[in-house]
Amino acid sequence: AEIGRWEAADRAGKRAILDSIADGCSALRERIQGRVERLGKRIEEVGARVRALREKVMPSTRKLKRGLKEKQESLDEMMDWARKSAGSFGRESAPTRSRPQSR
Repeated sequence: AEIGRWEAADRAGKRAILDSIADGCSALRERIQGRVERLGKRIEEVGARVRALREKVMPSTRKLKRGLKEKQESLDEMMDWARKSAGSFGRESAPTRSRPQSR
Protein backbone atom coordinates (compact mmCIF):
# COMPACT_ATOMS: atom_id res chain seq x y z
CA ALA A 1 0.00 0.00 0.00
CA GLU A 2 2.80 2.41 0.91
CA ILE A 3 4.69 1.58 -2.30
CA GLY A 4 1.60 2.29 -4.36
CA ARG A 5 1.10 5.56 -2.51
CA TRP A 6 4.73 6.52 -3.18
CA GLU A 7 4.48 5.69 -6.88
CA ALA A 8 1.22 7.59 -7.26
CA ALA A 9 2.47 10.69 -5.42
CA ASP A 10 3.81 13.73 -7.18
CA ARG A 11 6.95 15.53 -6.06
CA ALA A 12 5.20 17.38 -3.20
CA GLY A 13 3.46 14.18 -2.12
CA LYS A 14 6.74 12.30 -2.02
CA ARG A 15 8.28 15.09 0.05
CA ALA A 16 5.35 14.83 2.48
CA ILE A 17 5.84 11.06 2.75
CA LEU A 18 9.58 11.53 3.40
CA ASP A 19 8.84 14.24 5.99
CA SER A 20 6.40 11.91 7.72
CA ILE A 21 9.02 9.16 7.81
CA ALA A 22 11.64 11.62 9.13
CA ASP A 23 9.24 12.79 11.86
CA GLY A 24 8.60 9.18 12.86
CA CYS A 25 12.35 8.52 12.97
CA SER A 26 12.94 11.65 15.08
CA ALA A 27 10.24 10.63 17.54
CA LEU A 28 11.69 7.13 17.75
CA ARG A 29 15.21 8.54 18.26
CA GLU A 30 13.95 10.76 21.10
CA ARG A 31 12.21 7.82 22.77
CA ILE A 32 15.35 5.71 22.48
CA GLN A 33 17.52 8.53 23.85
CA GLY A 34 15.14 8.95 26.78
CA ARG A 35 15.29 5.25 27.58
CA VAL A 36 19.08 5.22 27.27
CA GLU A 37 19.33 8.17 29.67
CA ARG A 38 17.00 6.48 32.17
CA LEU A 39 18.97 3.25 31.92
CA GLY A 40 22.22 5.16 32.41
CA LYS A 41 20.85 6.78 35.57
CA ARG A 42 19.59 3.43 36.81
CA ILE A 43 22.99 1.84 36.19
CA GLU A 44 24.65 4.64 38.17
CA GLU A 45 22.19 4.15 41.05
CA VAL A 46 22.78 0.40 41.14
CA GLY A 47 26.54 0.94 40.90
CA ALA A 48 26.43 3.34 43.84
CA ARG A 49 24.45 0.83 45.90
CA VAL A 50 26.89 -1.95 45.02
CA ARG A 51 29.85 0.24 46.03
CA ALA A 52 28.12 1.13 49.32
CA LEU A 53 27.38 -2.53 50.08
CA ARG A 54 30.93 -3.52 49.19
CA GLU A 55 32.32 -0.86 51.56
CA LYS A 56 29.97 -2.08 54.28
CA VAL A 57 30.87 -5.77 53.83
CA MET A 58 34.62 -5.54 53.21
CA PRO A 59 35.69 -4.82 56.81
CA SER A 60 33.72 -7.85 58.05
CA THR A 61 35.17 -10.00 55.28
CA ARG A 62 38.71 -8.90 56.09
CA LYS A 63 38.10 -9.60 59.78
CA LEU A 64 36.77 -13.09 59.00
CA LYS A 65 39.71 -13.86 56.72
CA ARG A 66 42.16 -12.63 59.35
CA GLY A 67 40.48 -14.82 62.00
CA LEU A 68 40.53 -17.80 59.66
CA LYS A 69 44.22 -17.27 58.95
CA GLU A 70 44.99 -17.08 62.68
CA LYS A 71 43.05 -20.30 63.35
CA GLN A 72 44.78 -21.99 60.41
CA GLU A 73 48.19 -21.00 61.77
CA SER A 74 47.25 -22.18 65.27
CA LEU A 75 46.02 -25.51 63.91
CA ASP A 76 49.20 -25.92 61.85
CA GLU A 77 51.28 -25.29 64.98
CA MET A 78 49.27 -27.89 66.90
CA MET A 79 49.71 -30.45 64.11
CA ASP A 80 53.46 -29.80 64.02
CA TRP A 81 53.62 -30.24 67.79
CA ALA A 82 51.60 -33.49 67.54
CA ARG A 83 53.94 -34.87 64.84
CA LYS A 84 57.01 -33.99 66.88
CA SER A 85 55.48 -35.48 70.01
CA ALA A 86 54.53 -38.68 68.21
CA GLY A 87 58.04 -38.92 66.80
CA SER A 88 59.62 -38.49 70.22
CA PHE A 89 57.48 -41.34 71.59
CA GLY A 90 58.67 -43.64 68.80
CA ARG A 91 55.41 -43.91 66.87
CA GLU A 92 55.71 -44.67 63.23
CA SER A 93 52.85 -42.50 62.04
CA ALA A 94 52.02 -39.07 63.29
CA PRO A 95 48.67 -37.37 62.75
CA THR A 96 48.28 -35.85 59.32
CA ARG A 97 46.01 -33.15 58.11
CA SER A 98 45.24 -32.11 54.59
CA ARG A 99 44.94 -28.39 53.94
CA PRO A 100 41.66 -27.06 52.59
CA GLN A 101 41.79 -25.82 49.02
CA SER A 102 42.02 -22.04 48.62
CA ARG A 103 39.12 -20.47 46.82
